[in-house]
Amino acid sequence: MDILVGYGYDVTLLDVHDIYDYELTTANYDVFCMVDNYPRENITYRVMDFWLGGGGLLVFDGSAGYLCSFGILPPEALGTDGSPAYWAYDGNDIVFTGLHPVSRSITLPSTVLSGSGGFNWDFTALQGTSIGNDLTKVATTIISPDDASILAYDPSKRGGKVVTISTDLVYRQLPELYPLYADAVEWLTPKTKG
Repeated sequence: MDILVGYGYDVTLLDVHDIYDYELTTANYDVFCMVDNYPRENITYRVMDFWLGGGGLLVFDGSAGYLCSFGILPPEALGTDGSPAYWAYDGNDIVFTGLHPVSRSITLPSTVLSGSGGFNWDFTALQGTSIGNDLTKVATTIISPDDASILAYDPSKRGGKVVTISTDLVYRQLPELYPLYADAVEWLTPKTKG
């Protein structure tokens, strides 16, 4: 995540052993990035504990299946990967149409050409869940305005904030989105209330 270092953030690469040894805590970190992967079986609950403790999750592409299987997004998907009920690999270019802190560096309206086959949420299906009111569609796709290619989740009941971004960072480097990654970390970072 050299991209985030370039925006002035401290970034630490944690491996499975670090997380297993309880390094991933909200006392140590504000945001955990999952880049198109699921946590290994022996650390899935450590990641869940981090989120339940108020830590932010920045999730790219297929890592969203983890969010579903652990009932983070949405709770109704607990025990499943959430596909095709809540998401599918049917996306296309990313279209920004509305304002949100995660997309504050993006000029509106704006389209980022990301190619086909990207991960997308079914926003209508998500709106019918218990967390529907806590979700914001930050960006959609050219193919379907019902798709959410970038989604922000600000839970009212439990856990930290979550941002999911449809690009996987392995096959598609999209420099146009780099400022958005930094804006997402800023929004995800827990703030003192009072």
